[in-house]
Amino acid sequence: MRLLMLCAVTVTCLLQPISAVQESPENALIKRVAARLRQVQSRWQFVGGICTCPPLMEEQEVIAVGGWYHGTRGHLKEIAHVTVYRISSAEAASRWLDRFIHGGAAEGWTVEAYNLADEACLGTYGDSARYTITFRKARFLVSVSGASRRNIELLARHVLVEVAAEQHKNSCGAACEAITLRSSKPPHNSGLN
Repeated sequence: MRLLMLCAVTVTCLLQPISAVQESPENALIKRVAARLRQVQSRWQFVGGICTCPPLMEEQEVIAVGGWYHGTRGHLKEIAHVTVYRISSAEAASRWLDRFIHGGAAEGWTVEAYNLADEACLGTYGDSARYTITFRKARFLVSVSGASRRNIELLARHVLVEVAAEQHKNSCGAACEAITLRSSKPPHNSGLN
């Protein structure tokens, strides 16, 4: 009986149209960053991704990835790569970042404090061959990496704007929705013309 129910659930899920699948807020966030960047870096091409990597930590809830490239079709060169993690709590995200800053980086990387968001660090590989900015905003952890420090700093600032907006929207909840609904209604017509 269990096998039959599992098969029915599987078939039902497979038959749902792709448009019925909900996009995570983190994937939407990265797409908003891509739209923002198009205004200042029109030659950068965004490519979304799917991460099948193991979780960063037990408290990880969602991961979204994307990359920016430039060049011609078939000859794209990476500009930067972004990973956005939503963690179950700001405390868990902060603990992870603290461990990373104090000895958690891979061999060959140097890590130093960086002034961005709630807390952040800048990692440099070898002789400046690659840079990574990792920052925390509330319960979001974000990693932006690439070969140009200038490019990843630009991208990190754009990601932070969207993460802060997403965090505000999540923390505001029903109160913000009520305000939005009230402000979107047309003014009351008093009957005077």
